[in-house]
Amino acid sequence: MSQGKTRLGRLECLCDVDRVRGWVKYQRGSKMALTTTLHYLKNVRQFLTFVQEIPPATSHINKGDLKGAIRELNVSIHSWSRPVVIHQLRIKEKKDAALHSIKDLQDCRRLALVAIPKVIAKLEAHHTTMDRNKLFGLVVASLASLYGHRTGVFLNLTDEQVSKAVYGEEGNDYLIKVEAHKTNESFGTAKMLLTDREYGWLLFTMSLKQKWAKGHEVSKFLFFNTTFSQDINLNKYLKSAWSEMQLRGEATFTSLRSAVARRARRE
Repeated sequence: MSQGKTRLGRLECLCDVDRVRGWVKYQRGSKMALTTTLHYLKNVRQFLTFVQEIPPATSHINKGDLKGAIRELNVSIHSWSRPVVIHQLRIKEKKDAALHSIKDLQDCRRLALVAIPKVIAKLEAHHTTMDRNKLFGLVVASLASLYGHRTGVFLNLTDEQVSKAVYGEEGNDYLIKVEAHKTNESFGTAKMLLTDREYGWLLFTMSLKQKWAKGHEVSKFLFFNTTFSQDINLNKYLKSAWSEMQLRGEATFTSLRSAVARRARRE
């Protein structure tokens, strides 16, 4: 809107209604997302409102012209609202269609139950980084498809928390609590109630780390890398495990969390 104008400090270029309309038309024809365009329009309106309420010392804007420019932006924003809502609904439908189904989540746990013992047997006979990564991917895929926890819950799971799991005799299960995670302040500790078999996977991971370290210093975190520090590649292992199980789509901790949350809302 300032193109070809001089003495921009006066801000008079902002009140040229024809240029405002031309700028809005240009935004409509651009390749930006509708929501981004609407965001730009609202930002400009907010700035003009600020200038209206607290005019800069160098401003020579006529109050009537400024009101006209703001009115023009309000009209444009109002006309833009319906297309934006339709756009957002289409995006939501597309995301919902890509979400993992309940069957996907169930198949993940079923296939992981079969695959994990085989990988553990291979690691007991001969340890390799590839098999270790595969084990980590299968374990977090199985647990994430059930609980929908964020990446940080698994990243910050420690040996101590696994060791201090509360055993429930009635259900023959183990309750693990993870305090250090993204939404701890809002929702408290993240919990996982594991079967005896699932808990055994975590105990095996702990013993594997100690066995491979051979007395060297190790990380307090359960999932470890080749230097025995915290492994930050769990999302990569999860994707690989999901792909090897030939399940639909591509899985991440976020996509599994969304699928579990949708299932919880329906139930």
